[in-house]
Amino acid sequence: MFTKSRRLIVGLTAVFAISAGLMAPASAAPATMHATASTQAAATALPLVKITQLAGQKAKYHPKTITVASKDFSAGCTKKRAVLRVANKTAASQTMLFNGSPFATIGAGASEIICASGPSGASGVFNLQGSKSTLTITLS
Repeated sequence: MFTKSRRLIVGLTAVFAISAGLMAPASAAPATMHATASTQAAATALPLVKITQLAGQKAKYHPKTITVASKDFSAGCTKKRAVLRVANKTAASQTMLFNGSPFATIGAGASEIICASGPSGASGVFNLQGSKSTLTITLS
């Protein structure tokens, strides 16, 4: 059982395609990625994003971009439905933000699993509070 969960709808603006040398919208509707985080014990077999911090510098995501397979988590965000794990390797709690709002706070040395679903190509960009570092998660 997880103790906290957040849901976000992450909008992706219309994608443009080049056809016969002209720029035209590939789709009128934006692709949407749904995401949530859970403090459930993290599964070690998941793709990993680390939050690191060197002395005197701000925290950063490593890697900065990741592509993961979409998984339905309508029945809840669990280890089996997670698409990646975010591990905070710093000595302080780190807060992931989306659109300036808190998405998940990860304690020092702790991890969170992230569940995400949506169409292939949908993505979401997450910031770290107090840092300019961004993490882009794209669904395959």
